[in-house]
Amino acid sequence: MSLRLVRESRGLAATTPRTGYCGPLPTVQETTPDGARPDGLFSALDGRELIAMGRRWQVEIFSICDQGSERWVQLALHGVTDYMLTFRLAAGNTARDLVPTILSWLMHPTDSGEVISVA
Repeated sequence: MSLRLVRESRGLAATTPRTGYCGPLPTVQETTPDGARPDGLFSALDGRELIAMGRRWQVEIFSICDQGSERWVQLALHGVTDYMLTFRLAAGNTARDLVPTILSWLMHPTDSGEVISVA
């Protein structure tokens, strides 16, 4: 099963972000708690403000995709500098699992373009 949540990027000037699903929707038995579903993670993170080292960052989610036991999250952080990041985590992880990793990365950002794994 693959559940995908995707946002079409229209830049910062977009007035109405578009979100949508592609791929099969889970059956009732496969549904996880709301915070662990891709749409729950999207709701918890998109537009959220994070503060690291006294600087403010706004999260913009582009894509959340579950593939097997892994979840892939593509996002942008808008602040003094804009960053685009990709995270790999367990499919059931929630924002509570991802936010500390984002904040840790903001303490020592890199331009390497690597996928960041969430433990």
